[in-house]
Amino acid sequence: MPKRLLLLVLIAVIGVCASAPNAFADFRIRVENVTSGVGVVVTDNASTPVGFGDDNATAGILRVDDKFAPFTIRNLNIGMSKPFLPTAPGILSQLDLHAEVIATGAGVLRITIEDTGYTAGANSQLSLEGSIGGTLLGAGNSITMAQTWAHPSNSVIDLGPDKHVPGALGAIGGVPGGSVAAFSPAFTAGTGAFSGSSSATFSAGSAYSLFTQVIVTFVGSGGTLSLDFHSYVTPEPASIMLALSGLPVLAIGYMRRKRRANAVCQAAA
Repeated sequence: MPKRLLLLVLIAVIGVCASAPNAFADFRIRVENVTSGVGVVVTDNASTPVGFGDDNATAGILRVDDKFAPFTIRNLNIGMSKPFLPTAPGILSQLDLHAEVIATGAGVLRITIEDTGYTAGANSQLSLEGSIGGTLLGAGNSITMAQTWAHPSNSVIDLGPDKHVPGALGAIGGVPGGSVAAFSPAFTAGTGAFSGSSSATFSAGSAYSLFTQVIVTFVGSGGTLSLDFHSYVTPEPASIMLALSGLPVLAIGYMRRKRRANAVCQAAA
């Protein structure tokens, strides 16, 4: 099979996998002190009253800078999703969480971020990839736990109504049934630098959702957390191999058509 033909067919296969657009829906975040129940819930581009809510006007970026004891959420481009994070070669959908936190005392911080309406790769077998890295500084028993999920039918955790000024929040919803977790068990790390990655496959419907949750427990006098959590969806490897298995057939058909065309040209000469 000519290398040029193989390259062209490969490009065509990848293009079909990655070309479907994403529908834009609610991109939200909930940041809370689990012990006191105080926190915020913010939807992308919701910023009332002035100075609260989403501090970044760009669609697909959620920025929250807030204080609720003992936590300070600082200089935080806390979440990124579509349309700011578009599809890319080999990547169908993305959801990013970046967190920088100062804790001045003991406490448990929970950050949940979610988006719905992803349609790139819909109605096919997909792979959810989770990649996390960062540093937790604090007393020896401080710990970070993290997980990211995809839901094939577009469900998410119920974060409750928006609350832009820090205050008492209602109970957070549970993980919807049918959700697929990238990490099994959930990612866990103690103090110091940490990193990890994991993946899982799922069968997407006409639209699917992505959501991520990080729970940090600070003990003693508190500490600091810097974290990046990248979740993304790719075509499931077996699906790519199935598509590629048809390449020889395409090549044979191409060569037969080429021979017939040459024969017709020679007959007409």
